[in-house]
Amino acid sequence: MTHQRPALDLLNDIGRGKLARELTEALHELNTACLETGKKGQLQLRLTVEPDKDAPRDRFRVSTDIQVKAPKLGVRPSLFYVTDDGNLTRTDPNQEAFEPLRGLDGDADDTTLSTSSRKKAN
Repeated sequence: MTHQRPALDLLNDIGRGKLARELTEALHELNTACLETGKKGQLQLRLTVEPDKDAPRDRFRVSTDIQVKAPKLGVRPSLFYVTDDGNLTRTDPNQEAFEPLRGLDGDADDTTLSTSSRKKAN
């Protein structure tokens, strides 16, 4: 049986360890996104092995591609109403508007009293 070099050894050699570092960072980012969203994600490492046309027959070029499909936080949609003119508005055009609230004339002094002052007064 021939000796087969472990694939992880090759991954550590690619780019003098750069691929392993990038893969680790990508996996960490993916884990964080999955944790924040509660959704699944995907990390894909693609190795392309091709003979080196400019060299002897037993030399190969190995290129890499890391792709991360991280889940995204859902953004709640904004709700709008459509007016008769076809415009969008945040207020329901079919609902009557309320007039602003006003204080009572006799309560003006009462609003300046603190809670403890009111208890003493009573």
